[in-house]
This record gives sequence, structure tokens and C-alpha cells, in this order.
Amino acid sequence: MKRTPCADFGPTAVGQNIYEESSTAKYRVGERLTLGDRVFKYCLNGAVALVAGKLIQAQAINAYDEDVVVPTSSAAGENVVYGTNHASASVKVAEQFAEGYIVIGSGAGALGGMYKVKKNTAAAAGALITFTLYDELVEAITASTHTLCMVVYPYYKVVIDAGTGMLAGVPLIDVNIGKYFWSQVKGPAPVCSGGAITIEEDVLANGDGTVIVDDAVVVKPRVGISMQ
Repeated sequence: MKRTPCADFGPTAVGQNIYEESSTAKYRVGERLTLGDRVFKYCLNGAVALVAGKLIQAQAINAYDEDVVVPTSSAAGENVVYGTNHASASVKVAEQFAEGYIVIGSGAGALGGMYKVKKNTAAAAGALITFTLYDELVEAITASTHTLCMVVYPYYKVVIDAGTGMLAGVPLIDVNIGKYFWSQVKGPAPVCSGGAITIEEDVLANGDGTVIVDDAVVVKPRVGISMQ
């Protein structure tokens, strides 16, 4: 166990501190770490190296992961659900949706249900993908009646913010491709600016990893208030 630098109160002993990256997972992706007035989430980086102080986001939303056809029914009380990866969709890897969610997108009865995914199988375009859920289905899911929306966990294979996915915090270090790290999601944090900012101004994500002052013109996600 290593002591986390600069942590003078709250949990201070972790297997991987907030200034380290790791080739192997020391925690479950999405694990929460509170250090005093700062909060972090454990992330896996995607296909592009990250830069310290630049905002990151979840994977871009994929339209083919919505309205997924259900080829095989699942009864209430079961915890396995099936979908057909769209013929034009990308190949899905095993555990790509682990800790993410499936949402029942259409069909009477089960419509609107949401379940957390424990694991999933790999699937080529047009192939069967199987989800094992943490919880049992409350209502049955019927083949060719219901559809699924497959939601990737926002801290899995993150990328630099491009305005195309949910914000996932800011790394305190440069992070290499495919490495695990802690991303700060709450509390005082260093974030690169994309323009002049003065104290106590609302700052927004600029879609390039930086923050800018709210100009009340373009709607962008609010990140926080500048401290100086």
C-alpha cells in the first residue's frame, strides 16, 4: 500500500496514488476516492494519451448502440439479457459495457427499465451480445418487442473532452494510452484555460480539454467557478 501524497485528511492509503498511472487495474473502474475536499474516480484511458489539467469525457455516444434488437426473450427474475449488435456498428469487446447500463427503450411493460451490467460478451457487427446483470429483471424482456440502449460506463476508455460525451473529470498527470489512473471529479482542481479568466467566474467546458468563461452565447457544460 502506498500513501497518497498531499492527503492530510480523509482516506490516505491507496494501492495507486493520484499521481500514478498503472498498466493493470488496482481498483474497479469507477471506484470513488475521497481525499479531503477532493473526489476522484478510477478510470481507464482510451486510445489517445491524456494531458494533465485537460478535461476528459466518456466515449462519444454511438447511435448504433440505441434501439438494439432483442433476439431472445428473458423472463422476469433472470439476470441475463440478449441483444444484436447492429450490422453497421463497431465490434464490441468483452466487458466493454461492464459497470455500464442497459435501458429498455421500447415495448410495453418493461419500457424505461434500467439495469447495471456486470459483464458482457464480445460481438462482431450483426452478432449476438450477451449481458449479465447485477440484478434480476423486474419484468420480462420479449424478443422482437423490446429494444435495448447500451450505455458504456463513463470512466471506461475515456478521451480528451471534445464535447461529444459526458465529462469525466480531469487527470492530475499525463496518462499514456491504455493506462489506469485517478481522475478528479470534484473539489479544487487545476484545469487549463482556453482564454482569459478572472476570479469567481463561471467556467464552461470548451470542447477541447480547456475551460472558458461563460459567454451566455453557446450552451456548454458548466464545470465550476474559477478560484483565481
